[in-house]
Amino acid sequence: MQYSTAVFETNGNISVMKKSAAEPIQREDLLLPTKPAAFPVVLIQHGRIDRTRLETAGYDEPWLLDKLKEQGVERPEEVVYAEWMDNDGLFIQKREPPST
Repeated sequence: MQYSTAVFETNGNISVMKKSAAEPIQREDLLLPTKPAAFPVVLIQHGRIDRTRLETAGYDEPWLLDKLKEQGVERPEEVVYAEWMDNDGLFIQKREPPST
């Protein structure tokens, strides 16, 4: 059983100190590498390229079209949603083909 130490301060506050065995483990405790926080940049919505975001991310349209082709997409209109993350690359969601 893990116990903590509590001290009743003269100003009326209570201070609690956990024993080190009760502290949560941190990534650095296990010597795991840390990843910098990265946010996705939405590049395509409903088949339309957001050129402003594409430029802000440091890329251009030919680069995006090459990335789409790598994933079997010929035209941006085939994509419902596409986002770029520096750590993970390009994620795309293709349009569903029309049902017959």
